[in-house]
Amino acid sequence: IANQLALNLLLEGKEKSGRRKAEKICRFSRHYNYRTGEAFALEILANTAMAEGQYRQAFNLAAQGAELYKKLENYAAMLEMLSVQARACFELQDDEGAEKIIRDMLKINRQHRTCFHIATAISNLGEIYARKGDLRGAVKLYKESLQLESANNRASGMAIDCINIADILNQMGDKTEAARYGKSALEYAQADGNEVLAARIGRRLAETHLEVNKRITAGSSRDV
Repeated sequence: IANQLALNLLLEGKEKSGRRKAEKICRFSRHYNYRTGEAFALEILANTAMAEGQYRQAFNLAAQGAELYKKLENYAAMLEMLSVQARACFELQDDEGAEKIIRDMLKINRQHRTCFHIATAISNLGEIYARKGDLRGAVKLYKESLQLESANNRASGMAIDCINIADILNQMGDKTEAARYGKSALEYAQADGNEVLAARIGRRLAETHLEVNKRITAGSSRDV
């Protein structure tokens, strides 16, 4: 209940109060060896640190949370913490560290088959491949993520994978396929009712000169 109160404070935008509550719960849980409470408090603190741009702190807190969840054999929650670590590595420009963590996540997911949605991790790995210049490898990973997003009917995730594929195919010179994936990206975002995402996708299409829908691309303003 105390952890839920801390989480509610954060959701209400009361970060300082929420953080203090979670820190208090963390100390209390350690004192009484209540690992579940401590792990959840660390999860709250790690996500709060990410939101505040304290990426190194977020990484360290998430590492502690992941270790506790592993001992508790709560692998879905462990994967959530590893995901925070990977995102922190991205923000710290540590692609090598992020890749190692994501590969660990894929291995754990194969071994334990949790409810954790692994598609985002695969998509992030695709981004790392793209940064390294392995465009074909990146497309393969994005398509794998797209299949998982499709199987779970996650339209916004499908939209993001499609626009990433479109970007890379465009770089590879296949403008016809790039435009097809770009059109799908817009359609998925619209089907999900996500106007902000649709606008961001439209902007990316306009910047890469993939004019699949002029009416939408004209009003776009930000990247995905």
